[in-house]
Amino acid sequence: MNDNLKKMSSFIGERYQEVFDENGMIVCNRMEELKQYDVFMEERQRLRGVHSLMQHMLVEHGAYIGYLTLLDLENVRMWTSQQMATFHYLSHILSMALQQERLEKESEALSQYDHLTDAWKLDRFKQQVTEDIQVYGEAMALLTLDIKNFKMINTDYGYTYGNRILVAMAQILRQIMESHESFARMNADIFVVLLHYESQAELQQRIEDIIRRMERMADTQNLAFPIICMIGVYMIKEKNMPLPSMIDHANSARKKIKMYHKSSYAFFDDADEASHRKEHHFIQDIIAAFHNNEFIVYYQPKVHIPTRRCYGLEALIRWKRGNEIIGPDTFISLFEKHGYIDELDMFVLKQACMQINTWIDAGIEPLSIAVNISGVHLRDPDIVNKIVNVCQYFDIPRNLIELEITESVMLEDIDDVMKKAIALKQAGFKLSMDDFGTGFSSLSILKKLPVDIIKLDREFFQKVMDQREKIIISNVIHMAQQLNINVISEGIETIEHIRFLQEIGCEEAQGFYFSKPLPMEKLDNILWTPFEMEEL
Repeated sequence: MNDNLKKMSSFIGERYQEVFDENGMIVCNRMEELKQYDVFMEERQRLRGVHSLMQHMLVEHGAYIGYLTLLDLENVRMWTSQQMATFHYLSHILSMALQQERLEKESEALSQYDHLTDAWKLDRFKQQVTEDIQVYGEAMALLTLDIKNFKMINTDYGYTYGNRILVAMAQILRQIMESHESFARMNADIFVVLLHYESQAELQQRIEDIIRRMERMADTQNLAFPIICMIGVYMIKEKNMPLPSMIDHANSARKKIKMYHKSSYAFFDDADEASHRKEHHFIQDIIAAFHNNEFIVYYQPKVHIPTRRCYGLEALIRWKRGNEIIGPDTFISLFEKHGYIDELDMFVLKQACMQINTWIDAGIEPLSIAVNISGVHLRDPDIVNKIVNVCQYFDIPRNLIELEITESVMLEDIDDVMKKAIALKQAGFKLSMDDFGTGFSSLSILKKLPVDIIKLDREFFQKVMDQREKIIISNVIHMAQQLNINVISEGIETIEHIRFLQEIGCEEAQGFYFSKPLPMEKLDNILWTPFEMEEL
């Protein structure tokens, strides 16, 4: 591990550590004594003008890493026992100091560098870039880039394949970096880059060069699919703007790219700026509304078709703005984007637990309630304890809470999701996979995750299905049943949908045919009696 030692002949390096005594020392009063250890060692020291020496080996984690030498270049001397003991202890102190320094550097590297790609982590990037922008901000651009369908690559080809791409992406960015330029891996396959530019045309040339290099990974990495790279660009105009806002601008530009069949890039422009300001004001409004208790929970029944009875509910968030009821499509993505989604998830969970507790206190046999857990919330390392604590606070059985996880969330980090899913199952909760069938890898995910329920996405029931589609859905349901997984179909609106479910053997349904989502006070009268259905 010592670079200088590696330059020596291999047999010298290998033998050198063997000549130290049981205390890890070599003590020579006269250079002639060194011959008994190794003639090459003696000759090297004599050429340096050494008359006597002491050496002590340095060890780190049980491995020999080098030695410390004390030389007398003037006299032959008799080293005393006190000098030898002092040198021995000094060597141990220096060895520990070296080890401590190395540990500190390793710890710093772990906190600042991505362990896979060796790119900066976002915090390190923010620290350096904030300083650079103050000096060079008027001629710098911030880019975010990713690979199209990277989640699908991880799922279909494996994480080893995906990791190869991430490492190659970092290598490409490292190759094109110039003075005072830098990059970081934000998450998954998304990188953020700070570049200098002389003109927009020159900047575009550099961006196109990055795209060409990324696309060539398909050949250099022997990939079985083309690489499609998407880049969003924010040309820095206000160097005092917070860096997260700059990154947000670049992301907005990247996400507006419509050309999905080939690599492309887009600049953040004035129209984007107006949209961003509008969004900023809107998120302020909805956060204020949340803290002003303007959000309420609606419930939609889940029905067992053969008995026509409600066996459970799904809790769904709504924003009551005056007399207007606003659905989640308007605000959920903004809550996720700005870091408030975990509060929203916990609010819905608490409302569901309160409702179950109300039934129990009234002597009514409670129904199970399904609540959604967002991908952002699922990445919280303490999510299991938080959910358990809420149920304990309201004193309700955990098996009455069903936690819905969307298929797209599971594609983000299957290993981490798996650990959380197992922990939640072990804690006594039911798990369901929501929007099943909308992604490309539903079956591969299903075989890995310990879910109790899959929910067929409503998209299946918003068109006339041909025989081929019916066969596929029928076999998916049959497979799930063999795995002891319940299947519930969402978006059921007509008697034809009900007949189709009976045809394919699916007995559980949810949709407007039975009831739209309603506040509990409007549902209470219909939950405990069979639903009316046309003759089948």
